[in-house]
Amino acid sequence: MRNLRENAIYDFIDTAIRRRVSILISDGTSSGKTTFINACLNSIDPKDRILTLEDTRELFPPHANSVHLLASPGDQGTASVTIQHLLEVAHAA
Repeated sequence: MRNLRENAIYDFIDTAIRRRVSILISDGTSSGKTTFINACLNSIDPKDRILTLEDTRELFPPHANSVHLLASPGDQGTASVTIQHLLEVAHAA
């Protein structure tokens, strides 16, 4: 019975991703969010463009058309760039 439940959850998430439903993934440190998201990337059409916004590079989409934007705290002579700023730039593009 457990396997059927796991398959149903997988199918639900896979279908949601393919239908481009917004999904919020939130939990504490070391809870598996990054592992889960990296696994979910496999459900996205390989021809789709992937845009990641992170403060530490942890997501690695296998898609050829992927863009990675990193926030910066502004130390060590670099400009301060927040996730909010990256999101605003991404929406404008």
